[in-house]
Amino acid sequence: MTQTLVIDSEKAGVRLDKFLRKAMPHTPLAMIFSSLRTGKITVGGKKKKQDYRLVEGDVIEIRVEGEDVVSNRVNGGSENVLASNFFKKNFRVVFEDDDILICDKPVGIVVHSGAGHSGEDSLISLAQAYLSGGGKRKASPALVHRLDRDTSGLILISKTKAFVRDLTDALDKRESCKTYAVLCHGRPDPSEGLIDVPLGRSRDDEMMRVVPGKAGQSARTKFKTIQTKNGMSLVEATLLTGRTHQIRVHFAYIKCPVVGDRIYGNKELDAKVGCAPRLHLHAMRLSFVHPRYNREVAFEAPVPKEFDLSDPVSKPNGV
Repeated sequence: MTQTLVIDSEKAGVRLDKFLRKAMPHTPLAMIFSSLRTGKITVGGKKKKQDYRLVEGDVIEIRVEGEDVVSNRVNGGSENVLASNFFKKNFRVVFEDDDILICDKPVGIVVHSGAGHSGEDSLISLAQAYLSGGGKRKASPALVHRLDRDTSGLILISKTKAFVRDLTDALDKRESCKTYAVLCHGRPDPSEGLIDVPLGRSRDDEMMRVVPGKAGQSARTKFKTIQTKNGMSLVEATLLTGRTHQIRVHFAYIKCPVVGDRIYGNKELDAKVGCAPRLHLHAMRLSFVHPRYNREVAFEAPVPKEFDLSDPVSKPNGV
């Protein structure tokens, strides 16, 4: 399948990689760069470097197989979001009642609009279209918690802004539980336990870092190794606190960086195993006490096949 985009005067002068990131919001940046290098994405039929500045009239061809990767906003817009391929591919409802939506977010989708992201490309905008019936009725969905763009899995959305506080309180209580599937390099030693290491932001680059003593915020992650093979491990990690990038930093700290983590990971090890171009972190299980019914509810999202170490087809190099 080939998708074609023509650059207008408004997009002229924009770097190719920045344009593609907006045009392909649910595609990992590493995959975009790979497609540029291999010629799966061309400009005027020729390969271009990521820093190429677009010119009015440039024709970009994106060759993909079996899926529509281009956002409807960039590709001319769509009067009916619900009928678009973008919506069908990226909006997956796991559970719904009068108060909440539980969605299984794909990797590469932002949960809300922000710097560098169009609101039309976000999960919350898709929820808005879904709940409003394509604009036929009023809807005001709101995120109760967040996932990073490159993290997939379960996310809780309140159907009304009025119910958000109750749901936030429910997630903050000890009875709630968020468990992630983590594919990491190495093998945690011991195979299960608790990482209890404070975290804080670096003054130099604003990244989250391990901060000893009272200077950092308390951060605790419980983990259990499920499978180990060929220098990688599949681990279940449960958050006991909710710090930014907590699992990613904690696993880097114990010398088992998350596979595909471009910030805290190990690029050499990623290249060695030939991993799929994504962050291998997936919110697989979510439970909390539903405020409306005062009883625990629990949800699961299937772990993506690229996490399965027993499946050689899921790894490009057959590891």
